[in-house]
Amino acid sequence: MALSSIPISPGASVFRNSKGLRFHSISVTTAEVDITFPQLNNVGVVVLHNLEPTTTGGSVTYGPKSSTGGLPVDAVLGILKAKQIHDTCIASSTCTLRAYASAGTVVVQAIGFEG
Repeated sequence: MALSSIPISPGASVFRNSKGLRFHSISVTTAEVDITFPQLNNVGVVVLHNLEPTTTGGSVTYGPKSSTGGLPVDAVLGILKAKQIHDTCIASSTCTLRAYASAGTVVVQAIGFEG
């Protein structure tokens, strides 16, 4: 279920059992960058928000980082278009997300929830 489809009351928490939450903005370029949350012990869910100001802005391709360091084409989890929000589960605390922009630099807000 996408986060946007969950009704949220003011002051309510979608992740009731979450032990922690960290978010930061990342400048994603055409060179691959890591999306990590070193402050959290066990990341369970990551929410990515493309902060491009227009719908014609750059997109970001993301997925799990391979053991050799890159983002394999067959492991892409999604393409985050301008202004879009995606959520993904990370089953392992050792998993690192990897991302790259379609062109230029795209700022993405990454929110990590500790499971």
